[in-house]
Amino acid sequence: MQLMFYGFALVSVINLSAHGQSTNTTANYGASNGSHSSCLGNHFTCANGNCVEQHRVCDGTDSCGDASDENAIPCKTETPNCWQWQAHCNITSCKTGLFQCNNGKCINITKLCDKTDHCGDGTDEMRYTTGFKCPLGIKGDTCVLPQRHVRDGFSHCTNEEDESETEDGSLRLFRCFDKSKLLNNMQLCDGIIDCPDLSDECPCENAQNPICSNLCKTTSGSGNCTFRSISCADGSEILPKQVCDGNSDCSGGMDERHCSNHSSNKLMLCPGDVNNTTQKLARLCDGRPECFDLTDECSTRCGNVLPGYCELQKTSVPFQYVCSNDTESYNRTVEHICDGLPSPCNISWEETNCTGRHYCKSKDLISIDKSLQCNGYAECEDESDEEGCENRYSCRRKQRGPKTVPVQFVLDGVTDCNTGIDECPVELNDRPVGSQRHLLGLEFFQVWIWIVGLSCIFGNGYIILNKLRRFKTIMESGGLAKCNHFLVLNLAMADLLMGIYLLGIAFKEVLTSGTYCRHDVRWRTSPICYWLGATAVVSSEASLFMLTILTSLRLASVRSPLRFRNVKVKCVAIPVLIAWAAAISIGFLPITNVSQNFFTRGAFVKSKFVSSTMVGRSGMYDFAIALSSVSENATTPPITRRWSLIEEYLARNFPRVGIARYYGYYSEYSVCMPNFYVTTTDKMWAYSFSIITIDFCIFIYISAAYVAIYKMATRSKVPSTENNRRSSLQKKVVRIIISDMLCWVPICIIAFLTLSGKIVATTGRLYAITAVIILPINSVLNPLLYSDLIDVIWQKKTHLKRCFVMPGKDMIILNTRSSNLPHELL
Repeated sequence: MQLMFYGFALVSVINLSAHGQSTNTTANYGASNGSHSSCLGNHFTCANGNCVEQHRVCDGTDSCGDASDENAIPCKTETPNCWQWQAHCNITSCKTGLFQCNNGKCINITKLCDKTDHCGDGTDEMRYTTGFKCPLGIKGDTCVLPQRHVRDGFSHCTNEEDESETEDGSLRLFRCFDKSKLLNNMQLCDGIIDCPDLSDECPCENAQNPICSNLCKTTSGSGNCTFRSISCADGSEILPKQVCDGNSDCSGGMDERHCSNHSSNKLMLCPGDVNNTTQKLARLCDGRPECFDLTDECSTRCGNVLPGYCELQKTSVPFQYVCSNDTESYNRTVEHICDGLPSPCNISWEETNCTGRHYCKSKDLISIDKSLQCNGYAECEDESDEEGCENRYSCRRKQRGPKTVPVQFVLDGVTDCNTGIDECPVELNDRPVGSQRHLLGLEFFQVWIWIVGLSCIFGNGYIILNKLRRFKTIMESGGLAKCNHFLVLNLAMADLLMGIYLLGIAFKEVLTSGTYCRHDVRWRTSPICYWLGATAVVSSEASLFMLTILTSLRLASVRSPLRFRNVKVKCVAIPVLIAWAAAISIGFLPITNVSQNFFTRGAFVKSKFVSSTMVGRSGMYDFAIALSSVSENATTPPITRRWSLIEEYLARNFPRVGIARYYGYYSEYSVCMPNFYVTTTDKMWAYSFSIITIDFCIFIYISAAYVAIYKMATRSKVPSTENNRRSSLQKKVVRIIISDMLCWVPICIIAFLTLSGKIVATTGRLYAITAVIILPINSVLNPLLYSDLIDVIWQKKTHLKRCFVMPGKDMIILNTRSSNLPHELL
């Protein structure tokens, strides 16, 4: 044995010399002073004759007892490459493009994760330990990448996830709260603990790891557990860092049972002997034998029908079996059974009946552990392990990076698929508003909103400019006429605001056309959307209030013509100011800081911890508690569940996972329309119901008032020459009532039916119709109904016709002002 060792040392000297090293650095440093030892070839012979494993040499710890394993010459000599047997050397870094093992050895990245230990210490084959997991090597199998290689400037992962960034920064990487590790975002909330402080699993909205249910989150001190501790089944408590540390601290091993995504979470202790000193724990009944005597798979605990390889138990253990092909023989051990790789010999049982394994359709890799199935990355070359996955969203298969992502990663504000399809899924194309490509998904809406918006602007803009231009003439008019002009002016100003709202939505549609889905959350939670929504409410309410005052004035003037003929403007100015104040209050109250707790529907949190796009106030408070329970440096969470306190706490302690934006009263859909269609389960239902009820009562009043005006104006007998005047008045009254009915009756009826539970009015199409078609009706028609705009248009049209009439022909112009009734009624 010693001769073999010296021979091996001689070969090492030759190899070292080839790298330019002096041969005097390779003097025999084992078994000094002429001592002889019976150490095995894979052990180091200490100067005192003791034997230690190779991986303990040059590891900084005296394993021999005389420090000869640490004082050996190669331990103090910098070498470009480690010796094959050497466990550690003083290389500080490898050349770019190489992979540095934990022992310092440098290997090519193509050799990573190929089920062959090229490092000598297993660094390149770490699979079921905690850390940054990604596809490595030519075969693209998933292994753990050492932390020193994460964000080191060179991509070791085949999908480049270790160096990936998005437009928002390095959001694809998560740093444990204790700053000990960087993880792939795909590892968050997957049920597998990778952070020593549990921060990758326990803050999750729907935590899957059972350990998290035993994490004490009681901050008051009145509970039966200590805050931030783990409660064991026997009532004892352990610290979070004791979970998944390789030691069973809870009776029954609860703290070590859910520490990998292996197909089996049941652990057992393998029988140990001198030839099996490294394999202590094994996964029980996972289909792949790990104990040297096969007891982890070949026992009655795994069922009555045992795999064929269990026949090997009848041989001596630890066993080796030999297989031969046409050219040579191979020694096989338990590690080769069900490892997923083809056998060099024609042995049928070595890779069959492997429970807990997913069988690929390709031949190069026979099977993988089922835990690797549907994990987002294709371990099988044919990608069959990522097909038909439940609760996964499919990225485009031919792209680099993840093949699938969890469904909760869709529309969370972070790009997970390399194509970004998870933030702009094609399923959004079915939406009439907020689709994949457009704010307004239907082309009709995209065109109609410009027509209606411009009509509101030009129609009401004309009224306002005309009133200002005729200011002196109006001031010389009688009191009733001046009041009428004043009210029509305010009505036009209110309706003009509706045009501003519609054009604001139209401009946003143009600016985000083709890529709207990337702007959806940011748009709906933006101050501009809030202000546009408030503007629409102010416009509709102010317009309705002005119509109410205008209708009341007309009704009073018909009933008492002489009394109201010289009415002063200030008599209507006060109601107008009150109307504007009420409309502005109704519209802007939901976006003030004072009413935040009532009108905020939820928060948008740019984090993988939350699976909901919108998190309510109670959910955010529970989230803050969960975050604080896994962070020793966090301050005590607030007791009061107020948005401002929760936001302040998260911003101070967890700025990377704090509240990004709020969903408010105008954030339901991309058109920024208020939530008129609510149910009693909505905490804002009373506010919306009050607005709808008031508007409905106003509509009833206006309709009844104009019917009364018509009846009073036509009550007395008049000559037949007045029939045309009455007919004109009747038509105008009918138009006013119909326009109000078309605008407010549909909204009120739908709102009442929704509140009663008769219908479910939550579709985006209904909100789009309401915002683009129904709500602006009055704003478009009011300039025609309450001004002389129609007369002006008709006169312009007649003037144009006159230019083309042959000389000698007479033109008759109908003048609707020839009526003897007061102008205010026309």
